[in-house]
Amino acid sequence: MVLVHLVCGWRGVGKTRWIEEKIDRKPQGERWQVWFPAQAVVRGESLKKANEQVRWRFLPSACACCTGRVAFQVAFVRAIREDRPTCVWIEIGAGVDPQGLLEVLQGEGFRESVRVGSVVALVEQRQWKQPRLQAHEGYRAHLEAADTLYLRNTLVADTIEESDTIEAWTEFREQWRGKRIVMWSDEAI
Repeated sequence: MVLVHLVCGWRGVGKTRWIEEKIDRKPQGERWQVWFPAQAVVRGESLKKANEQVRWRFLPSACACCTGRVAFQVAFVRAIREDRPTCVWIEIGAGVDPQGLLEVLQGEGFRESVRVGSVVALVEQRQWKQPRLQAHEGYRAHLEAADTLYLRNTLVADTIEESDTIEAWTEFREQWRGKRIVMWSDEAI
């Protein structure tokens, strides 16, 4: 059975870098796949980590949760058969509904071969505090689907007061009570 993890978050929050950090701690001998949106900007360092133990794959350009459901299923099954990974990380773009993708992965066609391990959402304070994102259905869908929220600590001494950061995260924790919340600093990347 293949263990699948979904990584959600808005544009620019650091999803690819977060996955790279996981790859750096990958157990020796495990084969992994990393899927990312076709429109994602993937840095050279990410691709250098691709080898026989870590395979990078592009999600079909159509949305894997709705219009591209069949294309995703075909590509996913083919890739699983080719690589035989023990673990798969799927980076979800801002416009993709994680719940729809979860339905695909937990549906009849994958029930016997795939187990969803976790759904994480990366959150950055400057983004989260934007009223347009707080009201954005897609952004909220990422946070709601996640079992763990990683709060990115981006305190910049001259632009954000420490007390504002503490207040913002206290408010965030209150709003998302019941979710596992972990602080994620830039140094951890």
